[in-house]
Amino acid sequence: MAYPIAFDFEYDSVRYAERKGIRVTKQLIMEMTVAFCREVKEAGYIPMVYTNKDYARIYFDVTQLRKEGDAIWYAY
Repeated sequence: MAYPIAFDFEYDSVRYAERKGIRVTKQLIMEMTVAFCREVKEAGYIPMVYTNKDYARIYFDVTQLRKEGDAIWYAY
């Protein structure tokens, strides 16, 4: 049985990055997410993005992720 490997970038991740001087934008998170999912696929695993709907609206381009064929797991 194959289980997905999830990309999980949350509000705490944003706060941590900003404390380190990194400006977190939707474009940056999407670049990291797409790169992560691509690497996971190339390694023969199933990628997934773990997020909540509010965070997805602010930081992810869900349409692009779906075009890439990446699953989205919404937290409650």
